[in-house]
Amino acid sequence: EQAGTYHDPIPQPVMSVERPVTWSDSDMQATVTKLLDKAGSDPRLTPRILREKAEQRMNLLKGDLKPNRERIKDIIYEWWRVRKSAEEDRENGILKSLVKLARVSGNVPAALKNLSDLPTNTEKIHTLRERLRAKGLKFSDVPTEAEMAAAEKEYKLRQDLDGIDPSLIVNTSRNSNSNNKRAADATSTTSSSSSAATASSSVKQQKVSADSSVKAEKGVPSAAVVKVEGGGGASSNSGESVAPKAASKVKAEYSDEEAEF
Repeated sequence: EQAGTYHDPIPQPVMSVERPVTWSDSDMQATVTKLLDKAGSDPRLTPRILREKAEQRMNLLKGDLKPNRERIKDIIYEWWRVRKSAEEDRENGILKSLVKLARVSGNVPAALKNLSDLPTNTEKIHTLRERLRAKGLKFSDVPTEAEMAAAEKEYKLRQDLDGIDPSLIVNTSRNSNSNNKRAADATSTTSSSSSAATASSSVKQQKVSADSSVKAEKGVPSAAVVKVEGGGGASSNSGESVAPKAASKVKAEYSDEEAEF
């Protein structure tokens, strides 16, 4: 080597050890719980996938959560226990409402027959709903208090009518309809008679008016001359005798003719 020549030292590789990030228990639980809530009841959500998702969520290197795997499992089990408990409470509430509806509507014990043999509340709820709806009851998936009250009212009404001959109820209805029909017919007959009388009176008035018009055109006075039976003459409406005047006139004319001869 020549004197004064400088050589850079060969760089030696530096071995860096990645230390796992230590999470506080509250941070870990919050992160895992959020992932569980978002995933819901997806059966593919295994602890390994959950750990990987948590690492991605917090921008951590792969394997950072590996030392905390047991803690993650505990969080998952606790989450499922709380979720399952809440689901069971909800199903128990629905089942109790359906049983109450069956009781107030008079469908016990038929609707509850062999219901306890079913393994899950989900199956019990489905079966009981189908049985009650087959009886003609109308209600929502979770029966409300108003629906229960309506079903109870209808059941009590059926109990009040129980033992009464249905034909009596039908006959009563028919008699009522018959009476109403008779009253309507009587009213119609009275109205028809009144209308006929009014029409007849109107025709008579029109006939009298027509006769008066004809007489006026012919020069006949309105005071008509009528023949008086037994009197041999006629009288006017004023009561004066017309026959003697006519006889006197004829006699005078006859006397004049004699005088001419």
